[in-house]
Amino acid sequence: MNRKPGAKIAGGMVLLCAGWLAALSTPPAQAQQDPEFERLVEKITRGDEAEAREAAERLIERVIGPVAQALGSVESRPAEEQTRVRDVLARLSAALRVRLFRADLGPAERKLYDDFATQYPELVEQLFHDDYRKRLGAVRRIPLEPGTGAGVLVVGKVNDSDGDVASAALEAAAALHDDVVIRGLTRYVHDVTAAVKSGYFGPGEEEAAIVIGMFVDRSIRILGEARARESVPVILEALSHFGQTHPTDFFDVAQVAIALAKIGDERAAPALLEFIDRNRPYRFHFAGPDSKAVQTIGDAVLLSLLRIYEIQPETLGFLVAEPPSSFAGFVDDKFREVARHTFRKWYQQNADKPRSERRPPTTQPAGAK
Repeated sequence: MNRKPGAKIAGGMVLLCAGWLAALSTPPAQAQQDPEFERLVEKITRGDEAEAREAAERLIERVIGPVAQALGSVESRPAEEQTRVRDVLARLSAALRVRLFRADLGPAERKLYDDFATQYPELVEQLFHDDYRKRLGAVRRIPLEPGTGAGVLVVGKVNDSDGDVASAALEAAAALHDDVVIRGLTRYVHDVTAAVKSGYFGPGEEEAAIVIGMFVDRSIRILGEARARESVPVILEALSHFGQTHPTDFFDVAQVAIALAKIGDERAAPALLEFIDRNRPYRFHFAGPDSKAVQTIGDAVLLSLLRIYEIQPETLGFLVAEPPSSFAGFVDDKFREVARHTFRKWYQQNADKPRSERRPPTTQPAGAK
């Protein structure tokens, strides 16, 4: 991924804020013993804007004031002491992120995380380091052991504030794709979709919201490969929002449709039908010296619907290329329109019936003619 400013920050603001709220709402034992901490946290989480801002400033001062006073001028210290101090400050920052991350986990994921952190403490610390390069290296060193805290941390880094780290985490998630990853990615897609829909990204932050759509897209593809039927409602929610609001380059409706087809759940049909009229070309195939077949985004969506309902594409007039090509499309817009009309009519007449009672669609002329 190119290191553009928008992409750099887009991967991790939403759930990080959720982690802050969780940690503040359920403070660790040390804070619970200090009434002043409890009072400040109450103002931050439940006060009006002015109260929350003032309480935040006081909390920050209360936490870092004594440390800053004890350290004094770091630059005036000898080089070796400066290095030690900066290492400790980096560890303090990482420790805070670790606490916030852990606070946002459910009981099952927290147990997996704790076991992993006990076994790989230095790796966990590096995963939450200030320096994105250290986090990136740490993500690539996560041992991809199914059913462990590896999946918890991989998904956590999908929500990293740096795009390169998030991309590396998605690669790890695709390689691991165990039940822990599937549960985590399902939550991730749900949470960031809800955040973007709610207007979390305000004026001037549109690019961040767009790049978030790209990470959602890639997460959905992993869920599709895993045949994660339990993720279908969340995927459909994301499709309905990002598919209507985001550029195709950042949220690929065709690939999301393919992911839903791999899962094969008929609950996806109503949402997919909203996209079958998209005429932007998606793929091409030369059917002869003077004949080029086109697959539009809408065609890819229709093909996914046919796969869900176990209907052969040729039945609706698709030109299907010889293997090993997976291409199917049309050489003529007339055939495309007939195919869409035929499927819609079939869907209205058959979708609510048991499979055994469904009639096959009316066969159309081959699109190659």
